[in-house]
Formats: sequence, C-alpha cells, structure tokens
Amino acid sequence: GGTAGGSISNLARITQSDDYNDATIKQINNSQRNQAEITQTGSFHDAFIYQKDGALDGRATIMQSGGGFGNGNVATITQQNSSDGGDAGTVGSEATITQMGQRNLADVKQGTMATAVSDAFASVTQTGNDNLTRLQQTGDNQRATISQTGNNNVVSGDPSLVT
Repeated sequence: GGTAGGSISNLARITQSDDYNDATIKQINNSQRNQAEITQTGSFHDAFIYQKDGALDGRATIMQSGGGFGNGNVATITQQNSSDGGDAGTVGSEATITQMGQRNLADVKQGTMATAVSDAFASVTQTGNDNLTRLQQTGDNQRATISQTGNNNVVSGDPSLVT
C-alpha cells in the first residue's frame, strides 16, 4: 500500500541472496489483508516490515538463512497504530520470523502502550547459537510462540509492559 492508503489484499515480496542486503516493506494507512514477505539468504542482512496505522489482518513474514546458516542478520516486524491514536485499530495481524544461524536478532513489536492492537499473533523460530528475540505485544488477545534451538539464545520482552 502507498501513503494514500486504503489498499486491499496486496502481496509484496522481496528475495535477496549473497551478503549485506537491506530490505524494507511498508504497508500503511488503512491497508487491509495485505501480505509482506522477505526472504534473504546469506549473512549480515537487515529486513524491515511495517504494517501500521489501521492495517487490518496484515501478514508479515521474514525468512533469513544462508549456506545452511546465516550470521548476523536482523529481522524487524512492526505492526501498530500511529502515535496520535486517530486511525482505525490494527487488528488480527500476524508476524512470523524464521532465522537459521548465529548472532541473529528477531524483533517483533505489535502495538505500543499508547496505541494497543488486538488479536495479534507472533511466531519466532531461531536455530543456531547466540540469537536474540525481542517481543513487545500490547492490547487484547495477543498470542506468541517462540522456539529457539542452540546455545546461549535469549528471549526478551519489555518489562515495563508487565502488569
């Protein structure tokens, strides 16, 4: 979706190989039932998906691997409303990140304290060592599944959100 908003049922897909690539997909302003997919093979990639400001039922997927493993990759999915709270709610979003390798970061943000979302789902799977998952979900009926296989992996949430 563009900045004018209102796009429905679109698919944005980026595929990159080798090392040191960046990819960004933005679906914003009342975009509904859109899908965003980024696939990166190799190491030291950055992938960002933003589904914001009334993006209903968005699906965001990032897959990072390479040569069996990708190292030093960053995957970020943000699904939230604007800070002014003036837009329709972001409802029913799904975020999925899969990373294979070492020293990868998976970062999922679904809502903020000022602009909560509802009925969101996050899934993160990391295979390898020294990986970090950061998850923030605010709002009603949030669900998450995190799976890490390997050594020295960490899951972190925002402690200020715990009540």
